Amino acid sequence: MTKKDFKQECSFHQYGKGTYKKNAIFFDWKESNGGDKYLYNGFKFMVWSNVQRYKKKELFDILYLWVTQIMYVPECPYRFADIDENRFKVPLSL
Repeated sequence: MTKKDFKQECSFHQYGKGTYKKNAIFFDWKESNGGDKYLYNGFKFMVWSNVQRYKKKELFDILYLWVTQIMYVPECPYRFADIDENRFKVPLSL
């Protein structure tokens, strides 16, 4: 998957203002079609950071490496749904 294709599937969000501003990027949205035993919908991957530590581009590069590389663990706060039933939606705040 190219970075351009990857970026189109990401959802970018900002929280807070000024020195408290945070960026969050979500990836891999999936919805159940109702025929599954369990109903789920949400994202599988999420990384976030204060803008003082990582800018949006740097955070995107971290997420891209995490999803595409085997055994890479991001050096910023993250969230991961190991099974589809644990997928999550975008929170109102971080």
